[in-house]
Amino acid sequence: MLASMKSRLNQLMRITGIGLLCFFWSSILLAQLEINPQFARLRSQNDLRIGGTELRPATSYMLGADVLVGASNLVPFGGLFYQSIGYRFGDGDRFISNQLSIPLGLAYRLRTASTSFNLVGLGAVAPGLNLTDDDAPFNTGLEVASLQWQARVGLALYLDYITLHADWWFPLADHWKTIEGQFRYTTLGIGVRF
Repeated sequence: MLASMKSRLNQLMRITGIGLLCFFWSSILLAQLEINPQFARLRSQNDLRIGGTELRPATSYMLGADVLVGASNLVPFGGLFYQSIGYRFGDGDRFISNQLSIPLGLAYRLRTASTSFNLVGLGAVAPGLNLTDDDAPFNTGLEVASLQWQARVGLALYLDYITLHADWWFPLADHWKTIEGQFRYTTLGIGVRF
């Protein structure tokens, strides 16, 4: 009798889970989607060292898009970003770290979604996939973690179809296995909204 009740309870939980999943996907498909492609300059805020060698920031950029789901003020959002982060070693040699980040979080619009002027706050957890070879150039012994976890906090200003973005990215895990210091940066970008 107890095994029969457990079986029914498991079956009910599966059916409920499938129903909630169907409801979730149908609400996403029927929801208002707001897409914000953007290009941003990346500015490192790091004091990084490998042994006795200092890494200085070089030209870095980010290209991608955020997608806000829904028309209310507090909405879920997801994104996809390619980030190219450059550094110069003490002797002038360059190293570029490339990664693909997928921020998933919540956005809060100050005004309704249909207004042409709006301020939007963003908060997300962003898993990232390293696209850089593990073998660093110049025999420095630099090893990049294959999976990176970051937190993203930002603001977006909507001026009709033009968007201005300021984001702060913080590490939740080690970005580089063999480096001293924290890997954090800000992005300032411009985009469009549709």
